[in-house]
Amino acid sequence: MGYKKLIATPHINNLFPDNNPEKLLHSFYQIAQETNRSRFEVKLGIAAEYMLDSGFEKHLLARNLLTLDDRIVLIEFPTFQAPPNIEEVLFELQLAGYKPMLAHPERYSFFHSDLTKYEKLKELGCLFQLNLLSLAPNQNDHVRNSASKLLNCDWYEYVGTDIHSPDQLKYLSKIKLRHSFSNNELL
Repeated sequence: MGYKKLIATPHINNLFPDNNPEKLLHSFYQIAQETNRSRFEVKLGIAAEYMLDSGFEKHLLARNLLTLDDRIVLIEFPTFQAPPNIEEVLFELQLAGYKPMLAHPERYSFFHSDLTKYEKLKELGCLFQLNLLSLAPNQNDHVRNSASKLLNCDWYEYVGTDIHSPDQLKYLSKIKLRHSFSNNELL
């Protein structure tokens, strides 16, 4: 499909309590060894996608978050509601020298009806990452429409695939994205 670089961002949340920097680093090196035999360059940025759940505070306090370049921390919300302390969490991340980036903001149904909620996050210094699969034909209309609105507002800084299985790869080739981003890496 023409991708030149891959950045893996495994989940760190209460559902995966064993995911930690040491374990993930080992996994990244295993992936790198396999992909170095192919045409992919694997970035070993040791990044992760952090759920803002009850376990996130301990990761933040440890100050060993797995980040993308420029200390960008990929975060996500629980599916059905935004964390009640989101402003505080974003402030604490920035105070600790991190840049928060919200994964797939178009998927959060509790924001769909009010574009000003997204705008507030941008004002609080939150970057946005588009889930490319949100534009796929099999995605629900609300998610696709939200992604289009956020693209039209030029509020995405990064693009990711959020691939969790080989079956999802078939949808990537069907997506035509005519938009430029400040960073051309695929997360």
